[in-house]
Amino acid sequence: MSNVATMPPRVNGILETSLYVESPARSAEFYRRVFGFEPLEPGEPLNDETRLCPMRAGDRSVLLLFKKALLLIRTPSAQFTSRLGSLVVICLLGNAG
Repeated sequence: MSNVATMPPRVNGILETSLYVESPARSAEFYRRVFGFEPLEPGEPLNDETRLCPMRAGDRSVLLLFKKALLLIRTPSAQFTSRLGSLVVICLLGNAG
């Protein structure tokens, strides 16, 4: 192990956050109503078939709303489903340097 002290990187914001939701259309309406976020593609219709809704979340941030998906997993002895993205949150950080 090294004894060199490390400085944490200077972060000046979160550039992108991904959330997996049941309904991107309903979630987009919530974030628009509560926080004033607007879709990056305002002409795109939002409905139950919407898989992704990118939203402007301030001057430098984007909120990506992904529809949760079921993942079918087959093994030699079993078959089961798993919710894809149930606990996944992805953040990209802005660097001040």
